[in-house]
Amino acid sequence: HIQEANYKLLQKFVNEEKRLGPIYGASFTYASFSSRYTNVLNGETPNIFSLDFSGGSLVDVGVYPVTFAVALFGEPKSQTYAPYICRTGVDAGGVITLRYEGFGVQINQAKSYTSTAPCEVYGEQGTITTNSTTDISTIKHFNPHTKNTEELAGPYKTVQKPNVNMEEEAVEFARIMNEKDTKAAAELERISNIVLRVTTDLRRQNGILYPADKQ
Repeated sequence: HIQEANYKLLQKFVNEEKRLGPIYGASFTYASFSSRYTNVLNGETPNIFSLDFSGGSLVDVGVYPVTFAVALFGEPKSQTYAPYICRTGVDAGGVITLRYEGFGVQINQAKSYTSTAPCEVYGEQGTITTNSTTDISTIKHFNPHTKNTEELAGPYKTVQKPNVNMEEEAVEFARIMNEKDTKAAAELERISNIVLRVTTDLRRQNGILYPADKQ
């Protein structure tokens, strides 16, 4: 995710090298059908889709693309959410819009359906595309002026076990603790606090209120 080597390359291309020039917008996706949603359709209330357990798609898979956007562009000026509210009272997915100065970011996130759409950042100098918000294996830049597509990054490692998710996060957290890197810890805390503010606001806009909110 945001600790992946290819995500850090994306940050470099967009924010430091400014390969796209002025940013016009972005579209990020994390939508994957959950087997637990089948339980919901069958009349059950699994924890991840329960208000009592502070569940729902937004606070589960939705935090990935929201964090992806926040770490890349900062805190949005405002945000809106058009969710699908399932039978249990939580959101099963939906479309988020983050408003920044001069552009917007669209986020499609869900646990009730699957999307294979890539993630894209748009600018004056073209479009940068990644295959996903997590496990980023490709970064490409299409230049509309030259009509050329440049591959900026490909797979950067081979992992012996196929399901080593969030390995980079674990390595970075260990480094922060071992080196007592308070600056890096503070930056991650800053990003987390923004994500919490955004997702909490999106929930409350749509009446998705948890018993835990009252505590």
